Amino acid sequence: NNLEAVADLSYLDRSWTTEHYDEKGRKIVARNVAIAMKDIYPAEFFEITYMDTLQRTTFYNDCEGSERWFQMGTCSREQAHSGEYSSRINREDAFSVGFTWPVRMIPANSLNRVNIEFYYYQPYVSSKAQVVMEILGGEGKAVWVNYHISDLNPSVGEWIQVKTSFNIPQEVHSHKLIKVYVWNTGKEPAYIDDIHIQFE
Repeated sequence: NNLEAVADLSYLDRSWTTEHYDEKGRKIVARNVAIAMKDIYPAEFFEITYMDTLQRTTFYNDCEGSERWFQMGTCSREQAHSGEYSSRINREDAFSVGFTWPVRMIPANSLNRVNIEFYYYQPYVSSKAQVVMEILGGEGKAVWVNYHISDLNPSVGEWIQVKTSFNIPQEVHSHKLIKVYVWNTGKEPAYIDDIHIQFE
């Protein structure tokens, strides 16, 4: 019974009809399920010590699947800057592989600015992709800022490196979660790969 196993602090996206809980909550539920199955499969059970509970300032995802961010279902073999996969976004799947991390898991002295770098590919000139940062959860008003990739006049059919930064407001500490992703509001696809995120 996992009904009350996950603490209230782990629940996110409260403005949606379906609540979601964070990675810490998922690990709690997964461990409880494993313990319940231990009597059936004793040889397969072992405890895991997670190393991702430490505060961090740098993050990377190459869309190959070794790093699990949200929207991994957008990963496609149609194009790739490195490896075999990139995140394909269009009107049907508008949000790219995206970073989401608890505010409390980023050092307080590094919550001034976030630097975002990734590679971008558009097969058509009409792409309407934009980089988005969200800060949400908690008592304060949610923060939403964006940067339009079209401002770079990207070439068609060529991978380009996109670099942008967002200032983080002081009230970030009253929120729970930071998200960074690319949102494509157009019908034509675009591709995202090799995403680097650094807080400073």
